Order: sequence, then C-alpha cells, then structure tokens
Amino acid sequence: FAVLTLIVQRVGTVTLVGAVAGVVFFAIPGAPFPLHIATALISNAIVFDLYLKTAGFKPVSPRNIALAAAAGSFVMAVATLALLQTLGTPIPLAFWILAPPIDTLVGWVGARFGLVVARRIKSSAEVIRTV
Repeated sequence: FAVLTLIVQRVGTVTLVGAVAGVVFFAIPGAPFPLHIATALISNAIVFDLYLKTAGFKPVSPRNIALAAAAGSFVMAVATLALLQTLGTPIPLAFWILAPPIDTLVGWVGARFGLVVARRIKSSAEVIRTV
C-alpha cells in the first residue's frame, strides 16, 4: 500500500486495490481461508485511506504513509481476530493482547521498507526518461 500511495499520490486507490485483491482470493481454488484474507486486506486498506484522507495530507509524506500503514495494520489485527472468534475459533487472551501492537509495528516497518522500494522505482523511472 505504501508503494502505491507514494507513486500514485491519490488517496482512495488503496481501498480499491485492497478490495479487489481481497475478493480475488475467493476465486482462487484452494486459497487458505479467503474470508480471513479478504477481511485483512479490506480493513487495512480502508483504514489506511481514511487516515490519509481525514488528516488531509497533500502531498502524502513518507511519515504519514508509515503512520497510516501502522493504523491499518492495527485494525487488520483486531478485525481478523474478531472474525476468527466469531466463526468459532477460540483465540487466547494473549493473542488479543499481543497481536494488535505487534501488527502495528510490523505495518510501520513494512511501510518504511515499501517507501525505500518506491523511491528506487521512482528514481529508476526518472533515469530511464532522461536517457
């Protein structure tokens, strides 16, 4: 999501990509628990875009992309744990305590890594245009 947002610079595209990717898993034969994957992708994407949209960041800065990714990852953890619990999978209390903050950190780190990749893609594209 971080790479897409930095390159496109349009809030809202992440929700669309997350929704499409989530729905695609229902069509893949043998996909492991597509409802879980769709819930994770869609909830993360919606919160990611809402964070950037409600904060009104123009242009979208790397710091705000990382914070949006962290917020999306937090909600993704809570949403998927709630889904699993609702469908009858017993979730230990330790998961409810540890998963959201750990996912938040992983989301932030992943976004920072994605931003490095996006910068390299942009700089490579600029070099190609000048040749």
